[in-house]
Amino acid sequence: MAATMTQTVTSSGWPLRRPAHPFYSFSTPIASSVKVYHLADQTRSPLFTLPAELRNKIYFYLLTTTHQRLEDDRRERARGWRSSYVLPGLDIHPNILATCKQARDEATDILYTNHVFGAHQSLLTQCPYLLDPSRPIYQKAAADKIGRWWICLRLDIEPRFDEEKVTKAFTGMDELCIEVWEAQYASCDYTVLKLFANVRAVKKAYVTGSVERKFARWLERAMMSPVGRNVPAYWDDSNLLKIGYDTYDEWTHGGR
Repeated sequence: MAATMTQTVTSSGWPLRRPAHPFYSFSTPIASSVKVYHLADQTRSPLFTLPAELRNKIYFYLLTTTHQRLEDDRRERARGWRSSYVLPGLDIHPNILATCKQARDEATDILYTNHVFGAHQSLLTQCPYLLDPSRPIYQKAAADKIGRWWICLRLDIEPRFDEEKVTKAFTGMDELCIEVWEAQYASCDYTVLKLFANVRAVKKAYVTGSVERKFARWLERAMMSPVGRNVPAYWDDSNLLKIGYDTYDEWTHGGR
């Protein structure tokens, strides 16, 4: 599975070495003093002589984590309660994807479909992360494979996204968990959370944290409704201030 290494000598007499990259194979030299390398025959690899079912099991063991505190560690890091220096390492080995093209094609979906990834608090699905928000995934092709999302949403600050971006980002996802919190209990309304009211066709939706149960269930049903269905607006006479109607002065009561 490794590419071969060749060596040539420059005009100064010193050997010129270049490490082989498994993703590339060139048939012509880049420069007169450089010779490039060819990819080894992958059919000779013991891994690819195994049946596809066994290879998938190997990929699964390498690319899925058994870390018991993944959700707690991700939550504490997203809220700024823990430094990235003290986060534990995950028992996954994505380097298998860089060994060769066939391994990458066969195993990439296993990595990105078997985990719940965190959504960026302002860029949403554009910079997902598994554990640490400061180490996001920048490749769009990889982010597009993710279908299970978790977002840490703070209610007492102004959002850095609008309703249109939220709807476009999360409609049709396999799973969406919204965990809301606020620095002071009952200090603000649900204005930020209501930006998710037009998300549709989510297979499994969860709303947890500092939110009333009745409103959370209404929002979950709305997000799991089919695309195009109009969901009746939420109304609760017992707590108008919390929902964010015109009678609520968020700058006076909300601590924003």
